[in-house]
Amino acid sequence: MRIDRIDHLVLTVRDVDETVEFHVCVLGMEPVMFEDGRRALAFGRQKINLHQAGHEFEPKSAIPTPGSADICLVTTGPIEDALAQLAADDVAIEEGPVARTGALGPMTSIYFRDPDGNLIEVASYLPPDRPPSVDVLVISGPAGVGKSSTAFEVSDQLRAANVAHAVIDTDELDRFYPVPDDLGAITERNLTTIWKGYGERGCSRLILVGVYADVPTELEWIGRAVPAAQFTLVRLVASREALEERIASREVGSGAAAQLERTTSQLADMEADRRPEVHILDTGGLTVEEAARRVLALWRGSTG
Repeated sequence: MRIDRIDHLVLTVRDVDETVEFHVCVLGMEPVMFEDGRRALAFGRQKINLHQAGHEFEPKSAIPTPGSADICLVTTGPIEDALAQLAADDVAIEEGPVARTGALGPMTSIYFRDPDGNLIEVASYLPPDRPPSVDVLVISGPAGVGKSSTAFEVSDQLRAANVAHAVIDTDELDRFYPVPDDLGAITERNLTTIWKGYGERGCSRLILVGVYADVPTELEWIGRAVPAAQFTLVRLVASREALEERIASREVGSGAAAQLERTTSQLADMEADRRPEVHILDTGGLTVEEAARRVLALWRGSTG
């Protein structure tokens, strides 16, 4: 037997409603209800099942007791953000911030208690001076596949849900002529400058569009420009016939033939490059709204 991870744990509590309210409002967990009216709190890839004291579900622990748990939860942001949240919610800190050693190495922890008196440790693996993580959705694919249209629709759907984010098309970072020898350096500098402005205003979600943006060498400089980036890679694809039709409908003049040649070459490159970390989405037969919904589902699943 080889254990991979914890799927869930069970808390016996005095008041399920009070426990749910605390963990949702203070810790940002998601309330869940499943079979037989059972309730739980979901976060990341785990959950906490709740048992009402005196009415526990079977099987149960030998001595189910409210307030007997000691749990460590990991936050994706800096510990300073967790402290600010607890202060805003009038939750008393028992200890911390203090240095601790977690399953993955050094971390910074704070301790407080939930309504039952369980000891809750919230820890961050980020050094105090490291910026919080940034969820970056990379939309790649050959020219004509609908990257920009899909990105803008993803943005529209996020705005409708009141989710803060930014959109950057990498084509706009180096659109000038003649092309200099240090084009790559200029492109990286431009992204660094733009993201710095967004980040200073609290933005932590970025939609980035580019033909080859999911390639490791591209992700390397993007990671330097967007510190603490956590990537979700989605590559849009379509049949050659569909791409030819789209290019013919959008390109005019002498550039149409050259663009089709570039797109054909890009498509061949991508068919030869299949990596497990890159989600492939065939846009054939999909409306832009449906493509955006599927991209969002992949992004939310990867970012928790």
